[in-house]
Amino acid sequence: MILKKEIVFRRLVNRFGIFIIMELFLLRFFYILDMFGIKKKGDGWRHSTRYFCQKEETKFILSCFNLDYSSDISQKEIFPLDKAIKQVICRLKDFFKTCPDIKWRLSGNGHFMKQVENPFVDIVCAEFNDQGKLIKIIPYFDDIADPCITIDKEDLFKINKAVISVYNKLNLMENNRRLNIFQKKVKREISRLNIKKTQLIKAMTYVKRMLSGIYIIFEDNSHLSSEDTKKTQFKMPEFIKMRHPGFGPLNILCRFNENYNYIDMWIQFHHAIFDGVPAQEIISKLRKEWGITRTSQYPSMDFCNKPEKIRASLKNSEINDNASYVKTKAMDFTPLIKARKNLNINPVPGIESPVTLVSMIAWGLSFTQDFNNVKFSIPKDLKARQGYKRTLGAVFTAPWAYKQKKDNKKAFIDYEMDFNTSLAKMEQRTGECFKFMDYCKYIPPWVIEKSAKIAPQIIEEFVGTTVITIVKESEIFLAPRPDIFSKCVIAIGNMLIPSSNGRFLGAVSINSKKDDIDHYFSALKHAIDNFESYI
Repeated sequence: MILKKEIVFRRLVNRFGIFIIMELFLLRFFYILDMFGIKKKGDGWRHSTRYFCQKEETKFILSCFNLDYSSDISQKEIFPLDKAIKQVICRLKDFFKTCPDIKWRLSGNGHFMKQVENPFVDIVCAEFNDQGKLIKIIPYFDDIADPCITIDKEDLFKINKAVISVYNKLNLMENNRRLNIFQKKVKREISRLNIKKTQLIKAMTYVKRMLSGIYIIFEDNSHLSSEDTKKTQFKMPEFIKMRHPGFGPLNILCRFNENYNYIDMWIQFHHAIFDGVPAQEIISKLRKEWGITRTSQYPSMDFCNKPEKIRASLKNSEINDNASYVKTKAMDFTPLIKARKNLNINPVPGIESPVTLVSMIAWGLSFTQDFNNVKFSIPKDLKARQGYKRTLGAVFTAPWAYKQKKDNKKAFIDYEMDFNTSLAKMEQRTGECFKFMDYCKYIPPWVIEKSAKIAPQIIEEFVGTTVITIVKESEIFLAPRPDIFSKCVIAIGNMLIPSSNGRFLGAVSINSKKDDIDHYFSALKHAIDNFESYI
């Protein structure tokens, strides 16, 4: 494919206004600086996440079912719970040490955060009650430097009690406010404890390590029968009731099943550190190294989770139409997969590259009432290459703009050609979509924050209001929802997982306002089932 070299930022917008024109001039200014070699180091996407990916609903969750956590033991045995927990933690510590992407933590003032390298692999076992109150924390520090060794047991008990007390007091506060306040209050509480001054510095180091660790919560379902386990296996974790208290990269729910024979893990990733595809690669590696006891199977086509609130700042008594909810449902993608196969075997004249499922979904949704005037943001994993680290890109597309004064077939050809061109440019780190994201690094996070509040139409016109993201190897991918996307995020995993009734299904999660989610699922089903009529 021959790609045009010139950058014309007006291609990114379909409607114009004073704020849009100002943004276009600003992008052109950054482009001129770029041409003259005046560049700022860094990654525009990571820079943006310093503000937009701090709240609880911006974290995403991937599942890992049927793991054989005792596959390294030749003589199989039935573990008691305490021994099973230690077995899982020890194996996870060894595994995470082989994953460079895990060795990061957050740092900053709690409002604008960034990722910094963390040389330790610390795992903290946390226990919560049904109301989401933290009742116990047991750290398993990296063997390289264990801060517990030099602190008295009595002092450790006091420190842990102080951390738990502060956590429970701030549990309903937003992440972007809570982390900074939490850190200050913990320091204040510890300084008031009856601890020797010589132990105080060590205590602060202990707390810092503990708050920067990987948290894991265990759930014992070993007493359930095989049939009952199948019914509960896909139940979404309520991470809103067991939030990570600090600056670590992961929060894990681990469920023991069927007499401790295997485990299911739901892993919550912080989006300021991880993106979807690299996170799934870690899970795929874990599945390969540990092995699985059986293949996942959806209960039936009717498999569906109820909407779960994931914005922890809201109490049950509060009413807020913008509260984030996520719902997961199994859907049959067979009609769409067949349509794609036909398009790629018998290509439509004018479309040079293979048609992608995600572009087909966006096109189909544009024919539904809920999405007929929507601009979509479609993330793309960008591999590391010379001069660039691995990062996340995105193609911004408005299918409705192609349908004006054209028949559907001609409109689809033009849409797909532009989409494939934008995708190819994104992979080469060129083009309007990539440059727009890259130039975000020139803008201070507080400016991005104020712009999003004062002139939200800038964000909506350039990057859209809806995200469609696919992590094709994941079993279940629970969608995050940054504040900049006002409509919804649609997250799709593996589309060909077998179900108990013999069909192949894919889990879809939608993150949006509670009253809108079911409408969006209906629109997606309509787009999948009727795609061929749209071209």
